[in-house]
Amino acid sequence: MAKYPPWEYGLLRYLGTPEPLTDAGMDTAYPNALLALNLWAQSEGSVTNNPLATSGMGAGATKCVAQCGSSSPIYEYDNVADGVAQMGRFLQGSYYTKIVSSLLANDTLSAIFNAINSSPWCKGCQSGQYPVDLSKQVSGQTQGISGTVGTGGSGTGTGGSAGN
Repeated sequence: MAKYPPWEYGLLRYLGTPEPLTDAGMDTAYPNALLALNLWAQSEGSVTNNPLATSGMGAGATKCVAQCGSSSPIYEYDNVADGVAQMGRFLQGSYYTKIVSSLLANDTLSAIFNAINSSPWCKGCQSGQYPVDLSKQVSGQTQGISGTVGTGGSGTGTGGSAGN
C-alpha cells in the first residue's frame, strides 16, 4: 500500500519522473520529494484535490474556496487527475522551475524548502517560514505524514495561501 496520498505520486509523474515508476518505487526513489509535498500541503490546510492550493481555474474546478473574485482564486477539483494537472501546470510556470527541479532531483528537505520559500509562492506567509510544516521538519521537529491531506479529509497543517 502506498504511504502517501495518490496526488503526490501523480504530481511527481506529471512533473517528469521516469515512467513506469510504481508508487512503491517512488517511495524509494523520491522519499524527500514525497515528504516535502506532504508537509507543504499540510501547511496549506486541505483543499480537495488541490492540496497545494494553486490558484487559477483549471479543467474540473468545482468550487472556489479562497481568494474568490481576485486574479488568483483557489478552487477545489472534482478528481485527483484534474487537480494534479492544475498543480503541475502551475508549478511548471516560470516562477517555480527551481521547485520542480528540486523535487525531481529528490534534493534534501532543506533544499526543497529553500526552493519553495525563496519563490514568490506565499511570500512572507507563516512568519517567513512558509511552508511552516516543512520548515519545522528541516529544523528537526518531526512532523507526521498525512495520508488524507488534499483529499477532502481534514488537513493537519497550519494553513497558508498560494501565490501566483
